[in-house]
Amino acid sequence: MTHALKILYERYHTDEKIQTLDDLEDAAIRREAVTVPGHEKWSTHKPAAWMLRLSGATLLQLFREGMYVYVNEPDAEEE
Repeated sequence: MTHALKILYERYHTDEKIQTLDDLEDAAIRREAVTVPGHEKWSTHKPAAWMLRLSGATLLQLFREGMYVYVNEPDAEEE
């Protein structure tokens, strides 16, 4: 994992890991976004409902790399 991706991981994920289609569906029902911090293409947050439209092979790869619920925390300077 590159330094930039590690920063994204530490800042924009929760401990709620998405491991199954059921988890992803629950996140979609709650209208949450998800992120895969270890993957350059998928490290930006995307709506969970949109992610459900991906192929099974792609989702399996993303689950293995670590998909998390996205949280947008405010910058420390803004507080």
